[in-house]
Amino acid sequence: MTGYHSLSLIARLLPALVVAYPGQLGGFSLEESRGLQNSSQAESACRKGLELAGSSNPAQALPSLSSCQQILSKQKGETANPLRWEVAKALLKLEKFVEAASVLEAIHDVSQEGLRQKMLGLCYAKSSRRDVAIQCFGRAVSLDSRDAEARFNLGVLLSENKEVNQALTQLGEAVNLQPEEPKYSLALAEVLIEAKRYSIAVEFLNAVRPRFEKLGQFHYTIGLAHYGQHNAPTAIEAMLRATEIDPKMEAAFYFLGNAYALAEQYEMACGAYREAIKLNPKSAIYYGRLALVAEKLGNAEEVVHSLDQVVRLNPEDVISQLNLAKALYKANRLPEAIQQLENAVQKVPDYKEAYYLLSSYSRQIGDVKAADRYIETYRRLARQTTTK
Repeated sequence: MTGYHSLSLIARLLPALVVAYPGQLGGFSLEESRGLQNSSQAESACRKGLELAGSSNPAQALPSLSSCQQILSKQKGETANPLRWEVAKALLKLEKFVEAASVLEAIHDVSQEGLRQKMLGLCYAKSSRRDVAIQCFGRAVSLDSRDAEARFNLGVLLSENKEVNQALTQLGEAVNLQPEEPKYSLALAEVLIEAKRYSIAVEFLNAVRPRFEKLGQFHYTIGLAHYGQHNAPTAIEAMLRATEIDPKMEAAFYFLGNAYALAEQYEMACGAYREAIKLNPKSAIYYGRLALVAEKLGNAEEVVHSLDQVVRLNPEDVISQLNLAKALYKANRLPEAIQQLENAVQKVPDYKEAYYLLSSYSRQIGDVKAADRYIETYRRLARQTTTK
């Protein structure tokens, strides 16, 4: 099973911290920070930034918050902590994770250390510093073993780090602590699926079905498990239910298409992929899968169109470009096929198969010189491959 969407739930969960944590910081205010020995200009910059961060156009706050951040970096001692919390909160809201981390790193507040570690963990995770983020959430768990959210996020990061057993332990603890929270149970199931423990995932999801069966994400997740077991009919049923509950769940339409394709119901698969594309027309993977099933149906024009979209969205995908050339050839569009192949070898000069096709297609349109040149390049590359 492709991993493209198998952790789609988990991929959306870490950003929830941006919403969750700022709400816990409400006890600090700019008024409480007036004891800082800042200049009136510095105080004004921080106040302006924080006010703009809470406005209808928070992006305008960035210049003032940047100035405030520089001011705070020069402040020593705990008296600046209240303002640091507020600025960190504002930067998190604006998804300026590197900047927020630099502010949080300067805070020393034992009473709020667990919260600081969780916020730092989010910042590092969103800044592609997963190992450091894991350490932060681990510290948060060590400070409060009953912090389900910290365990959940630690489990998510461990799963992304391919540390499956540790991830399952943390997510299992999160579920035990808060069994009514759907994201914990569904994340646990998706890690089981990613680890190809499909039967365990199905058993677990059926156990929690009474709590979560009204959620589209529940049916999507159990559909993934059935798809992993190559149980196409049950996977189709689950994915259909997911799309009924949430008609905007593109991943459910994508895997519905996959399940139909597994069942060799290619017309239905095409329809599902088209629905996924409507929801996200920038996904090259959706177009690629649509091309595969359209080819099964002998729909040459849809194959060409879909592969053309793949190449447009991912110009460096020379394999899809070669497949597009083959599709154009089958559609009797030889000059266009040759153009695609020429573009491909410009990107990858040692693309042996492309030269072979270029020779064949050039000969068919009567360009013998080009055909001979291309076949010689193909033979040279073949000799080099044999030598290696």
